[in-house]
Amino acid sequence: MYHEISRGGKSRQAVAGNEKWPQVSRSFIHVRYVNERGGINGVKIEAKWEDTRGLVPASLVAHKRFKVAGVILELNGTSTVCETLAPVLQRDEMPFAHYLNITEPMITKPIRWVFAACTGYDSEFATFMKWVEANWTEERPPRFAAIIYDMASGWNTVEGGKYADELGVEFVGYEVVPFIGVIDTTTELLRIAAKEPDWLFSPSPDQQQLQL
Repeated sequence: MYHEISRGGKSRQAVAGNEKWPQVSRSFIHVRYVNERGGINGVKIEAKWEDTRGLVPASLVAHKRFKVAGVILELNGTSTVCETLAPVLQRDEMPFAHYLNITEPMITKPIRWVFAACTGYDSEFATFMKWVEANWTEERPPRFAAIIYDMASGWNTVEGGKYADELGVEFVGYEVVPFIGVIDTTTELLRIAAKEPDWLFSPSPDQQQLQL
């Protein structure tokens, strides 16, 4: 999703993302909510979007179109797209709001152009393991597994698993499911169950959680 905030007396919001994602629908609902209450400082928001299907080439095209249209703030929820766009955003000096988890390649220097809503899954997973270990009452260390989605932020979970030894826990492995279009996760769950974890960490979008 992509936003322009108040330029030349006009405010514009352009949105790029998969039209079936709940986050995209919620953004349009919020735009309507803000406009019904007078907009931003009295300026109404014009919402635009392109269905990029979570694909990098389509997102690059969308970015070029929004740049030409004068958009000054973009929003997208696909981490692989955000990583790829980061140097382009830096070059074009275009702020970018990512409504999911940050990864290191999104961080441009010396000026940040990508701002994520959440910390990385590496930090989340490591923090989760630390909390469980602190409250664990059995003699043996707790065992963890993960089901991740095939996207940059999903794979970042595995980096968090590397802290297991330092935290005094066991990370027994992970399984990967598609980012979009998950139909069944039985195979992945059976493979995970065979590793006998005590806890399953699953940084998954809505449709994957429904299948799980």
